[in-house]
Amino acid sequence: MSRIVHRFTRNVPDWQPRVTPVDLAKASPQQLDALKVTPSNT
Repeated sequence: MSRIVHRFTRNVPDWQPRVTPVDLAKASPQQLDALKVTPSNT
């Protein structure tokens, strides 16, 4: 769990994805279908 910051800081927190990103060329039909659920702002 991350620690709570109680004062102002300019440090950018470290971030690591917990799930491996999907390679679209190797994605299954179910994965490609799941990606269509999220609408784009464009």
